[in-house]
Amino acid sequence: MRQYGKRVFMTKDEKIRLILRQLNEEAGIDEKEDFSQWLLESSENFDLYIEMKELWDSPMKRQIEFNSANAEKRINQKIKKKRNSIKLWQHAGKIAASVIILISLGTFAYYQFNNKSEIVAEIKPIEQIVKESGAGEQLRVTLPDGSIVRLNAGSTIQFPEKFNSGYREVTLTGEAFFEVVKDSVHPFIVKSGNIMTQVLGTSFNVKAFKSENIAVTVATGKVMVKDIEETDTQELILFPNEQAVYKKDQKLFEKAEVKASNFYAWTSGVIQFNDEPLSEVISMLERWYNVSIILDENHNSTVRVEGSYKDKKLYTILDGLSFMYDLEYKYINDETITITSK
Repeated sequence: MRQYGKRVFMTKDEKIRLILRQLNEEAGIDEKEDFSQWLLESSENFDLYIEMKELWDSPMKRQIEFNSANAEKRINQKIKKKRNSIKLWQHAGKIAASVIILISLGTFAYYQFNNKSEIVAEIKPIEQIVKESGAGEQLRVTLPDGSIVRLNAGSTIQFPEKFNSGYREVTLTGEAFFEVVKDSVHPFIVKSGNIMTQVLGTSFNVKAFKSENIAVTVATGKVMVKDIEETDTQELILFPNEQAVYKKDQKLFEKAEVKASNFYAWTSGVIQFNDEPLSEVISMLERWYNVSIILDENHNSTVRVEGSYKDKKLYTILDGLSFMYDLEYKYINDETITITSK
């Protein structure tokens, strides 16, 4: 059994031969397992495989056995003619040339070109995937790179079906806890409104509901946050148990030391209130329990709520809030509740 992961060096031709054995379904079970480990060794291996796979699945079909000399001549003529074309085709041309070298060994078929038409690399737009958690539900999402995202209730995340070669970018509205696969070559970026959070590999929580300030809390690793719309805003670096809160009305960050686990306790089914204004607590309960709560406009706006509840019924939480903060609540129906000050 070949142990690719233990090889010190492989030439590009050897790598292409290895990938082609997989695409041509010539590899045995043991070789497939070794190949999977080899892919995970470096982003370069994985990127080369993706490029080869795209070429393999392109409209140019493998139809006939070929004459390697004539095929190489025809390929080189087409590559030369297209040299000033888009970068995607240039890169595919390099791979095609390497494929011809390997095919000359007589083990693979090649892509037949139509003599009456130009070779065109089909460029398909990358599909954007949107995952949304409704009120009263949470979702666990796996991203194309293997990173895990836990969406809190009433949240939306958008990401491409395949990350490009430069960076990994997602867009978040709402709240999510990220466990990012480490990749020093491809930074991971979360955009939430005008705030950008960038990491290489870590775990952190982003809370970015439209009507609230944005909070980024780090559990492990290191995170950078900045306002992408304010060019004079400095980048803010956060370490474990640090949090940055972006004040939307003032367009500035406030950094503080916190107990990070309190801010992603929701991933374990715990509703945690961290010295939050009553209005934000009400919004959290609405998302969590899928109800509408009408808060008396004359309520005490200075009230800030601390506490945690695990697997509790809504009325249990409302009873506790009413007792501690001198409130009264009343069910209008199963979906609407009013809260007033006593």
